Amino acid sequence: MINQGDDKPSVRSIGMAAGLLALVVMVFWPALDCEFVGYDDQEYVVDHALVNAGLTAEGFKYAFTEAHHFMWHPLTTLSHMADCEFFGVSSRAHHAVNLALHAVNAVLFFLILARLFGRLELCLIAALLFALHPLRVESVAWVSARKDLLCTLFWMLTIGAYLLYAEKPGWRRMTLVSAVFALGIMTRPTIVTLPFALLLLDVWPLNRWRLRSEASESADPPRAAIWNRAWPLVREKLPLFALAALLCVITVSVHSVAIDETLSFGFRLQNALVSYARYVGKFLAPLNLSVFYPFPEAWPAWTWSSALAFISAMVWLVCWRFRRAPYLAVGWFWFLGTLVPVIGIVAVGDHAIADRYTYVPHIGLLIMLVGGAAQWASRRPDMLGALRIGGVAAALACILLTRHNLAFWQNTETLWRRALEVTDRNARAHSGLGAGLIAQGRIAEAREHLVKADALEPDTPEVLHNLTILSEAQGDLRSALGYLERSVALYSNSGLLYAKLGVMRARLGEAAGARQAFQRSIELAPDFSAGRFQFGEFLRLSGEHSEARTQYREALRLDPGFVRARVGLAATLNALGHHADAGRESQAALKQDATSAEALLQTALALAGLGRTNDALRAVKGALQLDSNLEEAKELLKRLISSEANR
Repeated sequence: MINQGDDKPSVRSIGMAAGLLALVVMVFWPALDCEFVGYDDQEYVVDHALVNAGLTAEGFKYAFTEAHHFMWHPLTTLSHMADCEFFGVSSRAHHAVNLALHAVNAVLFFLILARLFGRLELCLIAALLFALHPLRVESVAWVSARKDLLCTLFWMLTIGAYLLYAEKPGWRRMTLVSAVFALGIMTRPTIVTLPFALLLLDVWPLNRWRLRSEASESADPPRAAIWNRAWPLVREKLPLFALAALLCVITVSVHSVAIDETLSFGFRLQNALVSYARYVGKFLAPLNLSVFYPFPEAWPAWTWSSALAFISAMVWLVCWRFRRAPYLAVGWFWFLGTLVPVIGIVAVGDHAIADRYTYVPHIGLLIMLVGGAAQWASRRPDMLGALRIGGVAAALACILLTRHNLAFWQNTETLWRRALEVTDRNARAHSGLGAGLIAQGRIAEAREHLVKADALEPDTPEVLHNLTILSEAQGDLRSALGYLERSVALYSNSGLLYAKLGVMRARLGEAAGARQAFQRSIELAPDFSAGRFQFGEFLRLSGEHSEARTQYREALRLDPGFVRARVGLAATLNALGHHADAGRESQAALKQDATSAEALLQTALALAGLGRTNDALRAVKGALQLDSNLEEAKELLKRLISSEANR
């Protein structure tokens, strides 16, 4: 049932929406002081050159044709680029946009509930519980969770458009629904379940699927009567199902590199059952929240069997009560269904559950609550005051817990220390904390946590990577090489790892091994520009300038904005005596990065080679102003001054 009141929002509902918006902003305001954290933020924003560059033609192409950190979500990628375009690489700006999106989602949720139910006070309480729940902290305070917020925005907008369609079905309105949904599939793959959620809304509260009346009035068998009524509702949504199928194809193709195949199907199924129960528990008692929940070594039989019994009992209960309380079935199956893409049957990532995954699924549990409250209030109007008090008390509890949890997202160290406090055997937390401590120069503390991480989960790529960085920071290149070799043994098809292995072997003077590693890197990843560049550096420093020139040019073909590769090419051309060409390349590098001391040095070398000593002197002095420790520039300056004195 769609609320049959005035089609336009009332002054009261607008006032409530404005108050909701203001309260959400106030409660989550501390998120603006949070830093980028050492958990995907570097890959998504901080260290991503195309994202940092803002809205560029190359960035648009990348967003729509490549996976961004193992996921195809072009609108999400473009939103990060837009933040960098207008605000730079600012954690405060990124968090402000996250907060704005969350506040808008809360208002849209309230307006949709008000449109469906009409009981504004109950709808406002439900919206408050949705928006202020501590489980929302991760989606707002974590920059990398932007995709959840954008996905929910288009989820709400699609439902809003669908409500217009349900009032007056027609191809124009369904085109609008499909267009909004098409935008939504470019934000996060989990939106794939939305067409099924719309079918649930058709059952209740829209009452477009009248099972009882149609089944009783039809001469067909009950099953045929149900199908005859269901098919038109499915058929009208075929464009949405087609878009969802397309998204599934894209998602599987780009996620293949991120799917964890080390867990058995039986274990994943057990974890999925337990996860459903855990998500209900976290909705009712959001305590001991963590950014990362590790898998246990095994789930005891009583744990997963109890979860299965709970889920089954709930399914039986909501089906039994369907005639009198359809909201229970709609809400429960919304909760179960919208979690399917992230419940872990297909294990993407190494976490057992994640708070951010509840953003849309918990709406189902809220539907159960608001539907029950509305029904109870209609039968017992005298209890409406008690409902208000209970709702306000729950909202206040959410505010306190949300503020408490926001404090743990201030930076990488607070985030991972909290995870270690509330979880057991959390190798990812030890590794993340270790990486954060390395960045602060707290090497001894970092080693303690990274060694623990390696002991808990040996041969984990992230842990080995952080141990490699730690060993390099300590100057222990031999140990760093050992960790890299362990990584390569685990992932023998990684061109990136072979390139790193080549660099490390070169630093240790193992020229033959370095060459072999670089060549293998190029075989595995011929389009990896950084690998080409590193091989070029190795060849140039080995005196093989012609071969180095080839690698630098390949790196620049793959990435024309690769300044270091252009500087390396200029250095090689200078070494080959092609000073005019070297000058052109170094000048091009300076146009891309005017602060590159190395580019200015190569310009000076080119000018010196062309006999333009005065110009070379100015250039090398400029290079030393940018980097006073550039030894090659100091030597060139001495030579130029000496040559001038001998004239």
